[in-house]
Parts: sequence; structure tokens; C-alpha cells
Amino acid sequence: MDNIKFREVVLQRARLFRANVFDRDIIQFANLEIEPFVDEMLNASVIRMSAVLLKESLHDAKYPSDWWQAVKDRWLPKHVKRLFPVKYTVLTIEAYYPSIPVEQHESYKIIRVKYNG
Repeated sequence: MDNIKFREVVLQRARLFRANVFDRDIIQFANLEIEPFVDEMLNASVIRMSAVLLKESLHDAKYPSDWWQAVKDRWLPKHVKRLFPVKYTVLTIEAYYPSIPVEQHESYKIIRVKYNG
């Protein structure tokens, strides 16, 4: 017992919080669902929020994954690229429409009008 050392520690109160900001349109139109639950593995309370929004896929941007893939893409002949294919990263650009009310349909058709003037 003589070799055990004790030290006095002063603990202070601290308030922890987490805030997420949601656009008013998302809360109003997007069927926001809030699900609180306890995660036993994390030993924590979790609040999961999900919303259903309408989205449009605008464009897929494809580019080599790193500098070496870019070198292969630019300089290797086609027959060598068949043996050592170039690895690409594909980025999908999407537009979300939180202010359009969502019904229970899987997809929607909208008419896009462009005004000149």
C-alpha cells in the first residue's frame, strides 16, 4: 500500500451539444423523420434524421484516380491499356429540390423552362 500514489483532480462542468442546420423547405416539404435510439456498441444515444428529397442527376464527371492513372491514360498505347487498364473516379453531379413537396411516387417529370432575357 505504500507505493500507491493518489492525486487530487478538480473536475469542472461542461455542456456538450451538437447542432445541425436544416433549411426551412427541407423541414416543411421533405418528410423529415427523426428517430432516437440507443446504440449499445457506442454506449451512446443517437438521433438519426432522414429526409426524402427530389433530385436530378445532371452530369457524370470521369477522371483518372491519381497521377499515375493520368499518365497511363495520356501516354500508353491502347493495346497496353488493355493489359493495364486505367482506373477512373466517377463523380456524379446532382441537383436537389427541397422546396418541391414529395409524394409517394418513385420518380417525377418536371418541365424546365429557360427564359431568354
